[in-house]
Amino acid sequence: MKRTRRQMRILLLMVLMLVCLPVTGKKAEAKTIKSKQTWYRTGTSADVVSTYAEEKGSYSKVSVTSSNPGVIKVKTAGKKSKVSVKIQKAGKAVLTYNFYKGNKKKSLRTEKITVKVVKYVNPFASFKVGGSNIAAKFNKPHSAESIADFVVESDAVGKLDLKLKKGWKLTRAEYNFDNETIHSLSELNKVSVEGGDYVYVWLKKGSTSFVFALEVEGGDDDDEM
Repeated sequence: MKRTRRQMRILLLMVLMLVCLPVTGKKAEAKTIKSKQTWYRTGTSADVVSTYAEEKGSYSKVSVTSSNPGVIKVKTAGKKSKVSVKIQKAGKAVLTYNFYKGNKKKSLRTEKITVKVVKYVNPFASFKVGGSNIAAKFNKPHSAESIADFVVESDAVGKLDLKLKKGWKLTRAEYNFDNETIHSLSELNKVSVEGGDYVYVWLKKGSTSFVFALEVEGGDDDDEM
């Protein structure tokens, strides 16, 4: 059927009106980043975990919520420049972080971290230094700002003699961060330490891995004048 010029003009006008209508669909939502992590319950101050900005100036406030406060409890729930959570017990929890800029109510981005909390177990059957067994020091080791997950201090000096509990294996060790890396327990047990030395030990059992550091207290007074 032929259309009149009037009908054609009306049809064209309707098409133009449809094209010019504003988009009413959903607006693009803030980006959500998802990840998985394994944390360890030690029963020490190391169980308080703080979160800081990844890049300075990238945001001014951050808030966090926990899906399972019995496993991971939020210590600072308000919008702050940093937040902290406390590991309560073994289990799973999803931590949701929202990052804000200035006084804006809408977050710049959201991060959801699925955390598996594993109870810390001392992997050392014995940890002898010059005949002194200091394995008990690793029952509740404290964390430190270093390469190691757990650090202990001791004034014991002498030859090392480490024995691991069943299922644990040494994957790497370093002595005073020398260029040479130790790859076996038998090789590590040939090392002797003195005051001021450091020993770093990487251990693994299944999917669980720890990095330990022994700091030998005291220094070498013979070098001082």
